[in-house]
Amino acid sequence: MSLSIILIMIYTNLRLAEVIRSKINTCMIEQGKLIIETMILKKPTGKVKISLKQMNDKCLCPIEWVKKWAEIKQYQEGECWILSDLKLIKPEQWSRYVRQEMVRAGIDKAQSVTSIRAAAITKAFQLGATTEAVNRWTRHSNAASTIQKYYDKNRNDDIREKIVR
Repeated sequence: MSLSIILIMIYTNLRLAEVIRSKINTCMIEQGKLIIETMILKKPTGKVKISLKQMNDKCLCPIEWVKKWAEIKQYQEGECWILSDLKLIKPEQWSRYVRQEMVRAGIDKAQSVTSIRAAAITKAFQLGATTEAVNRWTRHSNAASTIQKYYDKNRNDDIREKIVR
C-alpha cells in the first residue's frame, strides 16, 4: 500500500497528509480512472478533485497498485491497510512506511518524505515542462489553483506522462 501512496504523491503532487485524508473513489477503476478528493489545508486552501488515468507502464501505474489493494479490502475513508499482514495503519505511521519504501528503492535515509514532491517538480522541469504547467500541476499559487479548480480540471496528464518516461 505504501507504494500506491508514493505513486499517488508523485503523480498528483499531493502531500502525504493530503493523500491520507483523501477519499479515493474506485467506482471507475475498471474503466482505467481513479478519482481522488481531498482538502488542501496549506495555502492556497480548498477542496481538490484529481483524476488519474490508466498508464501504459503497469509497474508505475497507481491505478494498478490501488486495484491490488482494493482486492484485499474495500477502501473506507481514513483507513489504510498493509497487504502483507492486513493490519490497520494509523496516519501517523504512514511516514515511516513511505520512508521504508524510499530506502528500499535506494534513496538516501537523509531524504525526507516531502522530498518526493520536490523531486517530482524538479523532474518535470528537467523533462521540459513549462513553468505554467508545473505551477498548475503543483497548485503553488492562488491563480493556478483557481484555474485548476474552475477551468482546467485534470489537464496535467502531460506532466504525469513525462515523469513516467
